[in-house]
Amino acid sequence: MQYRPVQKLRTRRSRLEVQRYRSLPPVPHGNRRKRGFEQVVYANQAAVKRNHCKRAILVGHNPAFDINFLNAAIDRTNHKRSPFHPFSSFDTATLGGLVYGQTVLAKIAQAAGLAWDNSRAHSALYDAEQTAELFCLIINRWKKLSELEALQNSPISDLAHNNAPAGDLAEQ
Repeated sequence: MQYRPVQKLRTRRSRLEVQRYRSLPPVPHGNRRKRGFEQVVYANQAAVKRNHCKRAILVGHNPAFDINFLNAAIDRTNHKRSPFHPFSSFDTATLGGLVYGQTVLAKIAQAAGLAWDNSRAHSALYDAEQTAELFCLIINRWKKLSELEALQNSPISDLAHNNAPAGDLAEQ
């Protein structure tokens, strides 16, 4: 078996040690990782097409890192076109700061009432699942707030309050 490093990868061993990152094991030339990545790309392309969209929007916690990683992998695997929008994304760090006053994934999840397992944190799968759960929770909360606001401003709401315009409710 022959192993090859990723081209143009520059990293300082000291940074990896301080941040406690472990590099991934080398990939055999048969490249299971490439096939797995292609499945992700094809699944996203199919979802984009099925939903009559032009591009997928990446949802992530620090998606700038993720989209750069995905785009580099797409280039390395010689895909013609990324299914992901080149610069638009939803960032749960920003949304968490807005909704819960927290930007760290674990703290946002806890503030949102989600279970958090520190022993599983920082694994790609666990963090992705928690990020997806958090994003849906925030979006669904936003949707409920929007529906309540629309209901409060509806003609039915005016009738329920003696035909008073919505702006005059506080004066009654």
